[in-house]
Amino acid sequence: MSVYAGVMGIISPSLIEYQIRFQTFIGAILLIGAFIDLTIAVSMVYFLMKNRQKAVTRVTRVIDHVLVYTIRKLLVREFL
Repeated sequence: MSVYAGVMGIISPSLIEYQIRFQTFIGAILLIGAFIDLTIAVSMVYFLMKNRQKAVTRVTRVIDHVLVYTIRKLLVREFL
């Protein structure tokens, strides 16, 4: 989908025409991308928290750091 939007942007005679014609399409691409990122981040946090109890102490600290990193990246990427 994004390849199509990029090609049409190159072919389009003007930027204004491209923005008018593909505004909804580009918005949908960005929304789908944000949803996919959110799904991956939530799945990763769930998986790490679920398997945290089974890990050794050193591994638990690494998992905690990865969880904090994932949550921070999620917040920065999605809400800023």
